[in-house]
Amino acid sequence: MSQHPSGFFSPQATPHSNRTSRRIPSTSLARSDPDGHAELDRYFTWLVKKYPADNEILMAAKDKLHAKGLDLVTIRKTEHKVLDDWGIIWGIADKVKREIKNFQEWELHQELH
Repeated sequence: MSQHPSGFFSPQATPHSNRTSRRIPSTSLARSDPDGHAELDRYFTWLVKKYPADNEILMAAKDKLHAKGLDLVTIRKTEHKVLDDWGIIWGIADKVKREIKNFQEWELHQELH
């Protein structure tokens, strides 16, 4: 007869390979630069290079975001509706919000090399 009652196992008797741990994917948060205005300027310079056809509308969006005193962390947390209420059209607001992570990864890569 088994030394363990049927269906019951102590943690010591459970092989490590049968234990599973679930890794929770991390969500990358935007980094914050102490000089948010300079960071915002660098970001929009990068955006304009990526989307040159949207130059004028991106620069207008940058001016509106500067006027509100936002940095990249705050922009990323701001809802599209709020940006739209400030006169930044939805498509541009979406571009501005979704590219922050790509910009920061690019900028970090530039710093490392």
